[in-house]
Amino acid sequence: MGEALTVLWLIWAFRANELAPVLTPPITLGLSVLGFFAVLITRPRGSTTSTRISIAVMLWIGLWIMSSLWAWNFWVWFADARVSIGLIGVGMLIGGVVEIDRIARGLCTAVYLIIAMTIVFSVTGGVDEGGAWIGAFSHKNLMGGFMALAILILMQLEQRIPFRMGGIAAAMGLVLLSQSATALLMVAAAGATVVILRRAASLPRREAAAYFFSVFTLVLFSLVFLGIQYVTVVSGLGRDGSLSGRTELWPSVWHEVQQSPIIGWGPGLWIQQNADPARYVGAQTGFNVGHSHNTFLEVLLLWGVIGLVLYLGMVVALFRSAWRLVRADPRWSTLALGFIAVLLVQSISEPALIGWVGMIAMLHVLMQRLWDDHRRSAVTSAVDDLDIDRLVR
Repeated sequence: MGEALTVLWLIWAFRANELAPVLTPPITLGLSVLGFFAVLITRPRGSTTSTRISIAVMLWIGLWIMSSLWAWNFWVWFADARVSIGLIGVGMLIGGVVEIDRIARGLCTAVYLIIAMTIVFSVTGGVDEGGAWIGAFSHKNLMGGFMALAILILMQLEQRIPFRMGGIAAAMGLVLLSQSATALLMVAAAGATVVILRRAASLPRREAAAYFFSVFTLVLFSLVFLGIQYVTVVSGLGRDGSLSGRTELWPSVWHEVQQSPIIGWGPGLWIQQNADPARYVGAQTGFNVGHSHNTFLEVLLLWGVIGLVLYLGMVVALFRSAWRLVRADPRWSTLALGFIAVLLVQSISEPALIGWVGMIAMLHVLMQRLWDDHRRSAVTSAVDDLDIDRLVR
């Protein structure tokens, strides 16, 4: 049951429920709640659960709730909140209650299902006007971005080599067919994170510290080079310097951010295209805009500086909880850190909200649970060693 709940949650989290229209938000939320209680009832005795919650994520939920006071329309806010808060809540429950092996199997199963259905939908007409495969996703960056995350999940969690290799090959093929440069960068970020952390885990602590310093220096110089040679690099990827018009959109979004910099305009603002800020942004760009095409600008526009601080706080909290597990549990910690790398790349051109925040919540609670298990195991081992020493004496 825990595996099925995880499958349903991941499909819902990344809007792949568009692949199955019957899974509307109310139905999916209801099934998730029922699945959670079924997991509680049927889980084996003695299985570990976590009483931890993510304080950073709870603060984010609190901001979501408070933003109903200044949102453009309460019912639009409610429709968004029902999905976003529901995903976060169910994600934290999965991370804290479902057996860890079942979470891994559930994530892998969901990935296989979404890959298969994306191929079917794309072959039967799921392409955009430029010929890029999108399946039932609304945009190629959403489809390609999920496939980059799918590759990371299979690299870390799938134990069956033929399934892992086949799934990664299929997901990589979909990334290429999406024609999304962002997705390719996300795959590169995920792969680099896995390679770096696997190498670091095999080194002594002092050597690992020097290794991370070298990697950090290399990344820093690479970013500086990218900044200097931005146009050349982007052109080499087959894109224009405006990232398909995104950089032309950002100044108008920033203008509206400045009109309400502390608390933002509230969720649901893009629905009302004949009122600011959507009206102003649309007038500047010449067409109706559905979002800011950048996570940090989108958060600033919706929730202001307070929202951006809380969003970054969630990312930092996940990084901290995963980093301390790099040696104790490299499989899950590498997944969490790779997820952060993928999220940051996605954030450049698309808003990493909804399912991405749900994934942060699930992984953060899970990292805390794994850390508690590690400390408990270390204490037990120390006590056992102490008893042996006493017996020897």
